[in-house]
Amino acid sequence: MNKPFLINRDFALLFFGRLVSDIGHHLYSFAIGWYILSLTNSAAQAGYYMAFGGIVYVILTPLAGVLVDRLDRIKIIYMTDFIRGISILLAGLFILLKPQWTFGSFSIDMNLPSHQLVVLYITAFIFSANGALFAPAVTASVPYLVNDDELQKANSLHAGQQAFISIVGALSAGVLYGALGIGFIFILTSVSYIASAISEMFIRTQSHEKNSQKLTLSLALKEFADGFRFILQTQGMFAFVLVVLTVNMFASPLFGVAQPYFFNQIVQTDPIYYSFVGLAFSVGSIVMAIYLSGRASPPKVYQPLRRGLLGFSMGISLLGIIVLSYTENWLSFWPMYLLLMVVSVIIGLVITSINTPIGVALQRYVPKDKLGRVNAIINLLAQGVIPFSTALAGVMIEHLNLALFYFIVAIGMLLTTLAAYASKTLKAF
Repeated sequence: MNKPFLINRDFALLFFGRLVSDIGHHLYSFAIGWYILSLTNSAAQAGYYMAFGGIVYVILTPLAGVLVDRLDRIKIIYMTDFIRGISILLAGLFILLKPQWTFGSFSIDMNLPSHQLVVLYITAFIFSANGALFAPAVTASVPYLVNDDELQKANSLHAGQQAFISIVGALSAGVLYGALGIGFIFILTSVSYIASAISEMFIRTQSHEKNSQKLTLSLALKEFADGFRFILQTQGMFAFVLVVLTVNMFASPLFGVAQPYFFNQIVQTDPIYYSFVGLAFSVGSIVMAIYLSGRASPPKVYQPLRRGLLGFSMGISLLGIIVLSYTENWLSFWPMYLLLMVVSVIIGLVITSINTPIGVALQRYVPKDKLGRVNAIINLLAQGVIPFSTALAGVMIEHLNLALFYFIVAIGMLLTTLAAYASKTLKAF
């Protein structure tokens, strides 16, 4: 008898809840980057904004990992969605209505870009603080919702979901941003988070190991340290974490700062063109997710990891060549744009071929009572470099030829790939 496509009821509730909220978040992510660039005309300011959210995420991740292993993970998931939904609604109303208040010598004028930035930074803090809890809670809850032999399918469905979300977001983000503006995008995002939270509230599966021991600061530090020991003592895992850290360091500022800067400040095109590049990436992702959903997960992640790293390095090099060809007037807009779309599809294929088996391996080999902490530590290390790399990237992009920045990233990725091929311990993972 065939199993349901979405495996079971509780997994389906989580799946559809995340589907709705992630569509809203995709709209938000697209709009916020474009809006800050338009507001400030500065890649450095966009980098600082991303860095701020990343720093908050990193600082709170250690505590979040411990809490996720002790509290009801499903409650964490829907409560963080509720909080983010309410906060983004208030931010949207501030930007949309542009209130002006005076309290003695202190005044608030939302017509001023600097005051709008303050609201955006406050929202970034709330999003990052709740995201530090949400991400490990979702990852750690999946092994409770599905059986071990269903993990590959569950992770492939998640990858396909993310690709579908990116396609919907790419088709709608540029149009909605141009038609409605940032304020209404925020309100749509808030509705998506609240709807997601309502769906997740109906999940019945117990998603944590009960622990009657009272949590203290010293115990939290001890449990977090236990997660670090697990990573250090599991053969190949520490080398794997280093690879993930390095990839994030190079790739995040490329797609978070350099690519929107290219379209916003150099090509100076409508946001819809930039959003369709994200659509191309998502098409590649969803094709690979469909392919992997019907295949057994590999016993080790070393082979797909090193193949993926090599493909990713080549893809970034091609992006650099395309950007250089346009800035040097070797290519006009449409040939450049079509090539960029093709390379984005390929990169989408490659990224999903790496992420899916890695997610399965972590959920399979990390004990359930440590999964929240271990996932939080990996997020801590991987995300910890992003604030500094994005802030540095913003400054570099303003002072270097943009194509040169792409090539610097490509060289960094290539060196990471060579190190992964040479690592003996990584082959055991």
